[in-house]
Amino acid sequence: MASATYTFDGSANTVTITSNATTTRYVRLSITGNSVQPGGQLSELEVYGPTGGGGDTQAPTAPANLAFTLPQSGQIQLTWNASSDNVGVTGYDVYLNNALLTSVPASATSYLDHEADTLTATYFVRAHDAAGNQSGNSNSVTRTWPDR
Repeated sequence: MASATYTFDGSANTVTITSNATTTRYVRLSITGNSVQPGGQLSELEVYGPTGGGGDTQAPTAPANLAFTLPQSGQIQLTWNASSDNVGVTGYDVYLNNALLTSVPASATSYLDHEADTLTATYFVRAHDAAGNQSGNSNSVTRTWPDR
């Protein structure tokens, strides 16, 4: 989109900026101080679409062979086989009991978690790429008490 001026609706405290639907890699907002009123003003909005012609729409393969070991009390070491993608995997999302626990870079195919030994912990992993495509779930593994 080209540079433009938008009118602020003071009664609703909003500005509407419309654009065509697109696949995005990321959005960058630049907020600066407002010299007239307390608060900020949007000085720049950049939307970066996918690299290449039509964009990356292919999801990575699901991580394979998720497994765990128990190095010591309160630790759960997860390992999995790397995923593949037509453009490139950028990271993995690790889920604990169906909630996102953490994200790790594509170079990592393991994660050490610290959980109480009495917690029943079920894990799965998903791969993602730069375009935001996400793989299906890996297999799930469950650590129960008393696994030790």
